[in-house]
Amino acid sequence: FDKELGHPHPKVYVTKTPLFAPHECQHVIDLAEQHFAPDGKWPRLPSGQYAIQGFWIKDVPAVRDWFVQMCRQRLFPLLQRQFPVAEHDDGN
Repeated sequence: FDKELGHPHPKVYVTKTPLFAPHECQHVIDLAEQHFAPDGKWPRLPSGQYAIQGFWIKDVPAVRDWFVQMCRQRLFPLLQRQFPVAEHDDGN
């Protein structure tokens, strides 16, 4: 969409290594599976015309805590290095 949006020279940034290792991805999946184990299935969420299986991160405390930690430890510092004008997260 860069041409349509008037960006003649788009910039795309790709990390050389994945942001999360496969075992970390499996860990967060396991957290979600444990949360929904008593019901036996993940909830259905509306998504346009069709419902999808899934959940909001904020609704699963262990997943939310993991996500916040990863944002602070990895994502925010990466964005700060790539885009130095971005505000620093002070933890609030």
